[in-house]
Amino acid sequence: MRNRGWTMPEDEARSFLQQIEDRIRSSRIESHHRDVLIRLRALIEEDLDSGEGVPLQAVSDQIETDQAA
Repeated sequence: MRNRGWTMPEDEARSFLQQIEDRIRSSRIESHHRDVLIRLRALIEEDLDSGEGVPLQAVSDQIETDQAA
């Protein structure tokens, strides 16, 4: 189980997912960035399905990991 830390409320997470979807579908996005967003979307959806909220640290960690790659 991940360290929960701060969490994003469900309604904000769902809004954030919509923004991610919009960017994934954009023709102006680089494939690397699209891949990062797809992984981020999966993490958020998994956390929403678990009912435990979306840990903001997990979102931040995913972004930092992908930027370092």
